[in-house]
Amino acid sequence: MGCAALVLASSWRVLPSRSIGVHHRYLGIHNSNLRRWVRQYKSDAEGAFFGKGHLSPDQEAMRQLQRENARLHQERDILKKALAIFSTPK
Repeated sequence: MGCAALVLASSWRVLPSRSIGVHHRYLGIHNSNLRRWVRQYKSDAEGAFFGKGHLSPDQEAMRQLQRENARLHQERDILKKALAIFSTPK
């Protein structure tokens, strides 16, 4: 999301009389995007806009689970290889 859209969405409470149609044309973005950003800001002003490197709590939990899953797959593969090596008759 661009800085102009962020400023507009965060100041939406201050200037609610402005039409979204006017704002979206000025910013060059689709009005549905702007409406969604305003709705997100109204519902959760602190966590509405996550920037680069900042994730929502749900996204952070998903990232941790994906990392753990990848680590467990690696451990499983290592154990499979070790079993194959040690179970071959000599």
